Amino acid sequence: MATLLNTRITDQTLVLPSGTTAQRPANPAPGSMRFNTSVGIAEVYDYGSWRDLANGAESSGSGINGSGASTILYIPFFGSSPNDITDQISGTVGTAAGGSITRNYLQGDYTGFYVSGGGYLDIRPPQFETAQTTLNGRRYWTIEWWCWNFGTGTGSSATQLEMNNYPHGILYRGQSGSVDHYWRGSPISWGSVTTGVWCHYALVGYGTTIKVFNNGTQVADTMNAVASSQFADPYLQGTSALRIGASNHTASTGQHTNGVFRKFRVSLGARYAAAFTPADVYPIT
Repeated sequence: MATLLNTRITDQTLVLPSGTTAQRPANPAPGSMRFNTSVGIAEVYDYGSWRDLANGAESSGSGINGSGASTILYIPFFGSSPNDITDQISGTVGTAAGGSITRNYLQGDYTGFYVSGGGYLDIRPPQFETAQTTLNGRRYWTIEWWCWNFGTGTGSSATQLEMNNYPHGILYRGQSGSVDHYWRGSPISWGSVTTGVWCHYALVGYGTTIKVFNNGTQVADTMNAVASSQFADPYLQGTSALRIGASNHTASTGQHTNGVFRKFRVSLGARYAAAFTPADVYPIT
């Protein structure tokens, strides 16, 4: 019998290393395999999530609390042009258009991408077209960003981001006392929008629900009766997989945010499961 990194090879079997969900390695290489004693299955790591080796389904707890989560898009929105609007993962440069746009805009001790009057950023990186790295079919993912919202956009439809094209993807908007998150056309409303201060927002795909966090505080945890088989599919249609600052499915001047954006990140894996303190510096992992 030979032993290699806790994997045992016998005359009859290949015995994988085993452990609980909590004991998963923090940053495994794609293709890593183990036996999960918490759920009783063999699993393999696949670009941001652990999957059941038998049927390919995402294992319960995939990427939770950042364990094994991987960044697939990161736009800093600060620094030298055009690096500020470039996806740091793929090198894709976004397209700034519409309304009024000011890059490297200083607000509250931080610089960012200031949009008003219908200004926005469009970007469609190649990883949104690849089955291994897109959000399509994933149950565990994270979308997060910082925004200073001046509260003078276009009413309750002021859009901060839209991924793909309503009603097939993710739409996050809000003003005038309320915030709406649309998931495949179904609205989820909660609380009041944060204005006049830097606020960290996070949308977390968490199995059959979506957790929504404002400044690290969970404000929603629901799919609002949307079928659990429906997930984000940013490559489905449209010329822009992601629009930040305005709506992607209507005239930009009709549904836009007047605010400053910085540090926009999309990850495979659920980075947050409960209340947390937002980090100002993201590790690109």
